[in-house]
Amino acid sequence: MPGASKSLSSLLDEALALPVDQRLAWVERLGEEHTAHRERLRAMLMRACESERLLGTLPKLDTTGEDELARFASHAHAPGERIGEHTLLRLLGSGAMGVVWLARGEREPRDVAIKLAHIASKRSDLRARLERERALLAKLDHPNIARLLGGGVTAVGQPYLVLEHVDGEQLDVYCRTHAPPLEQKLALFLQIALAVAHAHDRAIVHRDLKPANVMVCDNGTVRLLDFGVGKLLASGVPEELQLSAAEGRPMTPAYAAPEQLFGHEVSFAADIYSLGGMLYELLTGVRPHQRCEGTGFELARAILQEQPIAPSRHPGGSELARLPLARRLALDMLVLKALAKRADDRHRSARELAEIIHGVLH
Repeated sequence: MPGASKSLSSLLDEALALPVDQRLAWVERLGEEHTAHRERLRAMLMRACESERLLGTLPKLDTTGEDELARFASHAHAPGERIGEHTLLRLLGSGAMGVVWLARGEREPRDVAIKLAHIASKRSDLRARLERERALLAKLDHPNIARLLGGGVTAVGQPYLVLEHVDGEQLDVYCRTHAPPLEQKLALFLQIALAVAHAHDRAIVHRDLKPANVMVCDNGTVRLLDFGVGKLLASGVPEELQLSAAEGRPMTPAYAAPEQLFGHEVSFAADIYSLGGMLYELLTGVRPHQRCEGTGFELARAILQEQPIAPSRHPGGSELARLPLARRLALDMLVLKALAKRADDRHRSARELAEIIHGVLH
């Protein structure tokens, strides 16, 4: 007698556990009770095979340790040092591209953030990238984006930017510390989406949207930081302001779109994907593929092959249950569409995301 029919998901799991060259033969040997799944199973295995082939070409992710960068930053500059018309007060943070210091002006006694590139005097690409950030930020004027105040070059040839200092907490830290209700989380995300839409209207792609680049102020407003890895898409952009392939793939893998992982052309759709990941985390408390973040390979495989479950079905999304069904489904559909594997399958714009969130809130 034929056995009980298994779900398509269960059959796919069994097939993927086999060596690649044995999978399709295994499908053909399935009993008659699985006939309805056989065609879809073949197609899914072919896509999985292509994804695994692409994974083999995935460039190695940057593994520079944050502690190492912090040690470099702490020795490169010190409190009391003068940078232009500003005096450094304390180190605010360090990343792959540079360090950020809290500083105070001489003529205008207000606190600012000064961003300096790592060893810029030895690496011309870092100097060019910081200069580009200055050009990008100068085009942005939005209440939810940190403002550019100035910039220059230090005595040893290290370029720097003077940015508005945002006094607040990172988005993920704020949510852990204050546990805001669902409506407030959605209101925070609405501000982020509108800020990104403003940048997109000016042909600027952020390319590294993540909670660490969003600050929440005491009054509940958000400020979006770090357009240093943005890309101008408008025609006629001067060559010195354009990104080149030699400049690598600045991004944070846990929030990066599939096309970013492979160094493909990046468009507004990459920011849409990152926004979807951030909203998923706001709604559930975890990133879409957090359980697969042990290695770069596993994370990339999950981003390419696995579909996150809808936020309302996730154990961390229980707060969504009190929403009316239509609003709950709207959020699920918004997030899953933003996280689509193909750029063309995502939302058309960040403003479209904002409109959906506005509708859920009102």
